[in-house]
Amino acid sequence: MTDALESSFEAVVQGERIAALEADLGALRVAMQRPALDGVKGGAVDPARSAFVDRYVRQGLEAGVELKSFSGATGSAGGYAVPREIDQLIGATLKSLSPIRAIANVVRTGTAGYRKLVSAGGIVSGWASETGARAETGTPVFNEIVPPSGELFANPAASQAMLDDAQFDVEGWLASEIAREFAVAEGAAFVTGNGTNKPKGFLTYTTTNEADGVRAFGALQYVASGAAGGFAASSPQDKLIDLVQSLRAPIGRGRRS
Repeated sequence: MTDALESSFEAVVQGERIAALEADLGALRVAMQRPALDGVKGGAVDPARSAFVDRYVRQGLEAGVELKSFSGATGSAGGYAVPREIDQLIGATLKSLSPIRAIANVVRTGTAGYRKLVSAGGIVSGWASETGARAETGTPVFNEIVPPSGELFANPAASQAMLDDAQFDVEGWLASEIAREFAVAEGAAFVTGNGTNKPKGFLTYTTTNEADGVRAFGALQYVASGAAGGFAASSPQDKLIDLVQSLRAPIGRGRRS
């Protein structure tokens, strides 16, 4: 009988404790949902937040305040968020303004160390019967092309009034100005560039009058006009015929001998 009474008494006491805890928890929930009045906020004050509000926001003082900034120059600091439409506009306008860019082989690289292998041919073929012996043929010859690279930039100015005016298309204006600058610079570099932090123009490569079979790789063939700064006085048209006939068969279609 004593054990049963003690068990009943403990059950009653535990039930009262649980009820008291539930009441306290309900009151705490109501207090947490109630908006606190200004000046009577409970809890510890964050020193960093207090310094930001009191010093930077109210007084404009940066000392002692940890600041974060976005920058388009660094990808992780905000550069990835730069609108990609600007780059697409520049590329489309540049192609229409630079004829050489339109026919050039454009390669996207992650670094400046771009290299390309070019086969100069040399695999000799032969004829044989079905059961005839086949001799070893020649191996191809590879050449490496390492085009010089550089960074092309343009720095047009935009006034604060242009940036503040919502009716002015700053993005379109910058794209147009930069595209024109790039078109002029690329066109000149593709023709007469010296290869120092820029492309090497085709007029600056080694030139020779040697034919394809003996000319060194990378050298450009030319056909002399017959006179300095012009054509020879007699039969000047013959040099134009020689120019056409000097082209390889796949290029000089319709050539006659």
